[in-house]
Amino acid sequence: MDSLADELHLLNNVIHDGRQYLVANCCIHSLQNQLSNGVKEALGDGGLGNINAMQLIHTVWDLQESLPLEEWRHMLMRSSEFVHSHRDQGDNDDNENYAQFLVNFNEVSAFHSSFKRDVPDPSAKCEGTILAKMLAPILTRWWTVGSAASCAFDYYLQLFHAAQTIINVYSSVSRANKIASALCSLMLDQENFIDLCLIRSFHKRCVNKHLDCYNRRTI
Repeated sequence: MDSLADELHLLNNVIHDGRQYLVANCCIHSLQNQLSNGVKEALGDGGLGNINAMQLIHTVWDLQESLPLEEWRHMLMRSSEFVHSHRDQGDNDDNENYAQFLVNFNEVSAFHSSFKRDVPDPSAKCEGTILAKMLAPILTRWWTVGSAASCAFDYYLQLFHAAQTIINVYSSVSRANKIASALCSLMLDQENFIDLCLIRSFHKRCVNKHLDCYNRRTI
């Protein structure tokens, strides 16, 4: 980076003050390795067939990509409305399949008290809401894994409901149905959820603030 700065000095209007410039070294990369090495050693990666938090994160992204964006957002809106209005009232329902879904939904609802339950305004900007696309979790860029973990945590209930909706709507042989079925199973496993919280917490505490600071100073 120092050699790059030297070259930029030769160009006009690139570096305003020749005595000061930012250097992005390997510290941020190494910081992410603290999380990636630990997760890979303890949990493994998110490869097919693995039943862990990493596979849960990848499956959320796969489900998002399996549908047209507008259809996916429509499902998320309907799921947000359900989550916002749902109250556990004993799950008495004549439809056996729906009653079982409510049992499962109430189970994952009890995992944490900080899940987001608001309904986004479809006419407003998608950024910062459930309607924004989840970043692809790339194992060579672990900040994207942390960001995806945060998204999965915040909207855990909506994603669980949306996955069940896709199971109901799409054929059992369709790609979307298979991904949604896998996601429901992964999300019902409380151990996966606990590991998801670990990834999210490390990202927020140790990674995200450094990347935010760097981005603000270089934009």
